Amino acid sequence: MSDDPMELIKNMTSEERATLAAQFAVVAAGGAFVSALADGDLAAAWPMMHPDMRLVWVQSWQYSNREALESDGYNLPEMAEIMSAATGPEYLLWGQFAGVAMRDFARLGIEEGFGFGSFPRLVGPDLELLHIHRGAGIVHPGESAVVVQLLMAFDGQRWLALALGGEAPPVPGYPPTL
Repeated sequence: MSDDPMELIKNMTSEERATLAAQFAVVAAGGAFVSALADGDLAAAWPMMHPDMRLVWVQSWQYSNREALESDGYNLPEMAEIMSAATGPEYLLWGQFAGVAMRDFARLGIEEGFGFGSFPRLVGPDLELLHIHRGAGIVHPGESAVVVQLLMAFDGQRWLALALGGEAPPVPGYPPTL
C-alpha cells in the first residue's frame, strides 16, 4: 500500500473523493489551529478557538490559581470574560496563562508532523470530530495510532476549535469541564 497521498486519492471512488473534498474546510481549520499551538503561538491560535473553548481554558487556569488571583483582588468571572475575548492576548496576565496552556498542550505529544484521520466524524449539528495522529505517517487500515481528538464547531461562517482532547463541548464554570 502506497504512502503517497496522491496515489491514495487516485485509487478512491468518485464518491470517496467528493466526501474528502467536502471535508477540506474543517480539516484545514483544525490544521491551522493545531499548527499554531505546535509552533508555541497561543495568541495566533486564540481567534481560531470557539468562545466557549477560550472561556473554559481561562477558567481552568483561574481555578488552579484561584487563591492567589482572589488574594490579589481579581474578580474571576470578570477576568475570565476579558481574557477569553478575542483581545485576550492583550491582558496583563496573558503570559502566565499562555505559559500554562502551552505546557498543557505539549503534554499531548502532538508534533509538528501531525496528521488527521481520513474523515471527520459528525457529532451533532455543526459539530465535527477530528482525530489528530501524532507523527507524520499515513496510518493504513488495520494499523493502530495514538490520536488526540479535536472537536470543531461551525459558527455559520467558519470552523472553530471547540474542544481539544475530547468529543464533548466544554462546559464553563468553576471548575469548568474541558
